[in-house]
Amino acid sequence: MFETGVTVCLTIAILGLASSMVYDRFLARRIAKIEPSTVDFVPNWMEARQNGLRVGETGAPLQLIEFIDLQCPACLRFHSELAAVKEDAGTALSVTYINLPIAYHPTARAGAKGIMCAHRQQTAERFIEAAFDEQRTLGRAVDSTWLRLASSAGVPDTALFRACFADTTVAAVVDSHLAIAKRLNIPATPTII
Repeated sequence: MFETGVTVCLTIAILGLASSMVYDRFLARRIAKIEPSTVDFVPNWMEARQNGLRVGETGAPLQLIEFIDLQCPACLRFHSELAAVKEDAGTALSVTYINLPIAYHPTARAGAKGIMCAHRQQTAERFIEAAFDEQRTLGRAVDSTWLRLASSAGVPDTALFRACFADTTVAAVVDSHLAIAKRLNIPATPTII
């Protein structure tokens, strides 16, 4: 009986020591490297608001601009935070999306076109939500994937969405969003103004 008690105590002590060593060796350094975000003034930010995809009232007292990439894990995390803010703010918040597909995300550009086409039917936010719900599979997305996401997001006319998705002028608008990000020195997604 005594030996069993000693064995249990030693096992607990060893597990505690091992946990402490793992924390010190791996997690403490990682946590120490996390820098708080800086707040910088972005000159000419109105260009983004005027040329982006606005969701919400034009005259809403709270205006937010998000540079977004549907394959960006940080964008997914921000999206869940933004949902809570939208719920609290209601119609007082307007969000303008600027597509910033990151080059190493293989289908981000197609996702940006999907956002544009859903926006033409007033369903951009639902499309973004549907895409983020399936973000892990987007790296293998093909055109039919985006059409399926549009359908699940409630885009009313999927034939119109399909035609929009194939339209070269939509790709040109995505290019214009990339140009805005470059002019404003936006380095990554999500960037919030």
